[in-house]
Amino acid sequence: MGPLAHDFSRTMRSKSVILSMVVVILLSLALVPFVNLASSPITGNGGIASFGYYAAPDFHVLAYSYNAFGQPVQGTAFNLTITDASGTHGAMATSNSSGFASFDIKGNPPTGATSYVLRAGGFGAGGDIPVPGANGGVFEIYGSPISFVQDPSNSSRLNVLFVYEGDNGTVPSAYTLYYNFTSSQGGSYQNPTPQNMHLLGVPHGFASTWKLPPIPTNASTVTIGAFADNGSIGVLASYSSQSNGGGFTPPTPGQLFTAFTSGILALIAPLMAILVAYNSYGKDRTSGVLESILVRPVTRRGVGLTRYLSIVVALSVALFITMGVMEVVSQLLLGAVVPASFAASTVLSLIVESAAFVGLTMLIAQLLKSSGALVGAGIVLWVVLDFFWSIIILVVAVVAKVQIGSGDYLGISIQSGFFNPAQFYSLVGTYLNGASISSAFGSTIPISPATYGLTAVTLALDGALWVVLPLAAFLYVVARRD
Repeated sequence: MGPLAHDFSRTMRSKSVILSMVVVILLSLALVPFVNLASSPITGNGGIASFGYYAAPDFHVLAYSYNAFGQPVQGTAFNLTITDASGTHGAMATSNSSGFASFDIKGNPPTGATSYVLRAGGFGAGGDIPVPGANGGVFEIYGSPISFVQDPSNSSRLNVLFVYEGDNGTVPSAYTLYYNFTSSQGGSYQNPTPQNMHLLGVPHGFASTWKLPPIPTNASTVTIGAFADNGSIGVLASYSSQSNGGGFTPPTPGQLFTAFTSGILALIAPLMAILVAYNSYGKDRTSGVLESILVRPVTRRGVGLTRYLSIVVALSVALFITMGVMEVVSQLLLGAVVPASFAASTVLSLIVESAAFVGLTMLIAQLLKSSGALVGAGIVLWVVLDFFWSIIILVVAVVAKVQIGSGDYLGISIQSGFFNPAQFYSLVGTYLNGASISSAFGSTIPISPATYGLTAVTLALDGALWVVLPLAAFLYVVARRD
């Protein structure tokens, strides 16, 4: 093994490089609490569902009390009164450990004006009872047979809760539930059949829960149908995928990756690049240790290039592993991963940022003579380019009398990003996702990034320059000392 290969191997095995790789990889696990924080609860405090049928001489009522997960709630007091042609009749019951309360109320079959008042757990509701087709036919008193609840093992996923009973109070196992996702409230919703929907499951009791597959990003409507054995519709419910029946639409993996990467990884990756470049090269350079290495048949340029490549390779490996871990976390928590093209563009843009900051740090190390000054310069560089850049753009816009939020301001923000390696990830995101400004009427006006010179060619050229120029400047300064 030659001296340069030995130095490359030594740098790759150094504690600072290994530690930086571990830190970057461990950052991917921060996606777990990030997902939990970003994924608000889908439902509130749960609810109740109550059904009944008439079999002379009584109304037979079944009520179910459940929490936000669709799980049974014991001890809910139900007070139901029914008013029919013969007068007002009432009964009370309390839900058991299975969440159910069943009771009978004297009355006449609801063939005329029949109404109810239901109170449960401090909640009250009233209305008319729909007339069943025949004695023994089930009618809804309060609550929907089909509702969305929160998955207890994954706060960002939806479960489907089906609470119902068959004719004459039987278990509704004669029904089979199907689901469908559509881009508009049509198709299977207007003409639902088991053939144009997907199987969800068969009820195993009066209350059954199933996991709903992830909602596609292009779906606007979720339709759930309960079909009898003869194919007729028993219950049908359709909700906007944006509300999920009054709940919450979990963020997509792409949205979470973008927010997590821009808020955490894109900030930390340059800092780790600065620190590992300092520990692997800058400290040896400013402390004089590098001089002892140069007694071997190697040049300063050779050692510098070897250290640069070893640092960039280590950080690149760490970023690829980090993205892999994030994909696994996303699959486990959200049931889906982002497209490979999105993940690849994220990793490559962060590698460009890291390589640029490694080169800049090693260049600064050649110009300063103390370790403290080098550390301070690196931190200042990171803070200014990462945290204060937006303030700098704001000041420039004010001085130039450019209106904040206008197209001109957007142009300044995009074009200034070409001159800042810490903004390369943001440029990639703008190129892939597009840009927009807000109109005076509150609407959003999309604007092509190409309007401000952000194209695939200029983006690739900018990334290449930020990798090459700091390295070239560093090697030039180093060569002058040989």
